[in-house]
Amino acid sequence: MRSRLMWWALAALVVVVYARVLGFAFLLFDDPINVVENPRLAPPTAASLAAFWSGTYLGLYVPVAYSLWWLAAWVGDAPQAWLYHALPLVCQVVATLLCARWLLRFGLPAQAAWLGALFWAMHPLQAETVAWVSELRGAAANAFVFLYLERSALARSSTRHASASQLTAYAVLLAALLCKPSAAVAPAVLCVVECAWWGNAVRWRPLLVAGVCAGGALWVSKQAQADELLSFVPDWSERVYVALDALGHYARTVCVPVGLAPDYGRRPQDVLTQAWSQWEPWLGVVLVLLALWAVWQLWRGYRSAAKPVTPKIYACAALVFPLCLAPTLGFVSFAHQSISTVADRYASLALVAPALLVAALATRLSVRWAWASGLLLLTAMALLTAHQTSHWRDTRSLFLHTTQVNPLSATAWTNLGLVAERQGNLTEARESYQTALRVRPEHARAHQNLGLLEAKSGNLPAALQHLLAARSYQPYHARHHSNLAAILSQTGDPQGALAAAQRSLELDPELADGHNALGVLSLQRAAHAEALQH
Repeated sequence: MRSRLMWWALAALVVVVYARVLGFAFLLFDDPINVVENPRLAPPTAASLAAFWSGTYLGLYVPVAYSLWWLAAWVGDAPQAWLYHALPLVCQVVATLLCARWLLRFGLPAQAAWLGALFWAMHPLQAETVAWVSELRGAAANAFVFLYLERSALARSSTRHASASQLTAYAVLLAALLCKPSAAVAPAVLCVVECAWWGNAVRWRPLLVAGVCAGGALWVSKQAQADELLSFVPDWSERVYVALDALGHYARTVCVPVGLAPDYGRRPQDVLTQAWSQWEPWLGVVLVLLALWAVWQLWRGYRSAAKPVTPKIYACAALVFPLCLAPTLGFVSFAHQSISTVADRYASLALVAPALLVAALATRLSVRWAWASGLLLLTAMALLTAHQTSHWRDTRSLFLHTTQVNPLSATAWTNLGLVAERQGNLTEARESYQTALRVRPEHARAHQNLGLLEAKSGNLPAALQHLLAARSYQPYHARHHSNLAAILSQTGDPQGALAAAQRSLELDPELADGHNALGVLSLQRAAHAEALQH
């Protein structure tokens, strides 16, 4: 009974800390394109569900995550923010319980596993994953990854249900990869644990099968986000420095989780100008040395199948942390690097490494001191997390906070301008867009939004200038072409408008604005049947 109450209490504490997200609004930060304005969810049909599984959407192949949103859209007649916010919250609760079950597989006492799992769930770096509707992908992937690790551990220890547990592990790993490709780190994490705990008795066949699946998911993801989509791609020697800087940043935010924001402005081109003048890359070097020490310790363990001991947990933690972050350190370029290489959500799964340390340290103390010190730490973290989560209640709150952390965030100023524009404050909107362009003249979305605002105000030459700039900076963004088509049509360039509209649909065949632009142009040519079709 006591054990059951502990797990209920674990779930309840996670809900208490994050329950406020159910009252949060949708953000203008990716939530419209993923949910509110997603054409495949309005309405959800069998064909639209099949479309998520048959190809990529917005440069990602994550059909499990989109299927969860499809179910939410099917339940509600109109997008209800609380329902979509409930999805990552439920995933966080499930992931926390599975994390605790997995920690128990290390031979840790129940109270140590409980404290470690709660540390993982309560850390302020988790706020972005739980409070942002669009990051359901990461929250669901975390739950599936922990289930994969736990089922794999069960397959190792069970003789009666080993085959069924292993098949379940493969299935949930596939589900994790179809939520977020960065879940590909799960087999590597399992390999570290197997080497530490079982020495030369590692089960290589299940790891090889899982590794092939993970590698395939990363390959598909990379094909959908080609380097051409980025304005700057560092060479391979520069990527090492970018990765060290990112690793040091994550270590700092894990240890001192203050000043967190969705945009740190740590783009590769910005980080490379520092030339070792900041302490983050040096901290990254320290973590790499610790990881090399861990590899040596695990190699020694691989040569002898010794029983689990606490020091092995330290070696696992030192290696698991950089492993979980590896896909997003910048060795392989990805789309978000146009804003920042680092983001809180990328550290979500990696927090299992410090959670391992917390659990291991708890075993070194008496039960009374473990509970007292652990709960004191977790109370402080819960307060920090609740405060950090509150910034995500709406778009304005989030990005006002972001400008305090990073005044040079063009993303923040652009979103603040969009909020002001939707509230009818066009003067404030124009000032925010202009601020975004002052801090980052090549920010395509700021050019787009300012161009559309100028078009509303009747200043078509200025609108055309900004929309041309948006297209030049982001030529693979379909909406830039459709917006430009509408302005070119109004400024007496029907051929240019037609080319832009057609290009928008080449990039995104489901773009409503592109079809609308072609429909209008067809009407101007008296092609009524074609206009009606679009």
